[in-house]
Amino acid sequence: MIILAPEQPKPAPTPAPIKPVAVVDDFDRKLIEAVGQQDDQPVPLWPVIHEIIEGERPVNRTERRLRIGRVLCRARALLRRGVLVREDKAHVRLAGPVKPPVPAPLPPQMPVKNWPPAPHPTGVYTTNFQGGGPTRRVFKV
Repeated sequence: MIILAPEQPKPAPTPAPIKPVAVVDDFDRKLIEAVGQQDDQPVPLWPVIHEIIEGERPVNRTERRLRIGRVLCRARALLRRGVLVREDKAHVRLAGPVKPPVPAPLPPQMPVKNWPPAPHPTGVYTTNFQGGGPTRRVFKV
C-alpha cells in the first residue's frame, strides 16, 4: 500500500507590477501654457492657479476649493514628472534649458608660416612712452 502525501496548493501567480501612468488632464495643459508664457522665467504658482480657476468660473466657494485642490494635485504631478521645476517655495518654471548652452571652444589657430613665435611675458613691462610737451595736472576741489 502506497500512501501519497496530500497535494500542496499551487501558489498564486504574482501580479504584474503596476506601471505608472501619466494622466493627462485639461488642467495639465492649462498649467503648462500659463507657466510657459513667461519664457523660462520663474512664475509664482498661486496667481497662476487662481487665474486658471477664474477661467473655470466655479459656481460657489465649495466648487472653487475643490478645483483649487485638483489644480494643486496636477501641479504636484507635473513637478514629479519633471515637466515643471520648482525654483523656490512659491515659483515654478518649465523644465528645459534656462541658460543658452555654452559655445564650443574655437579650434586653435594655426601659426603663420615664417613668423617667429611671440615671447611669453615673464614679468610686468613698463612703458617708457612719454607724450610731447609738458604735462599739467589740474586738481578740482
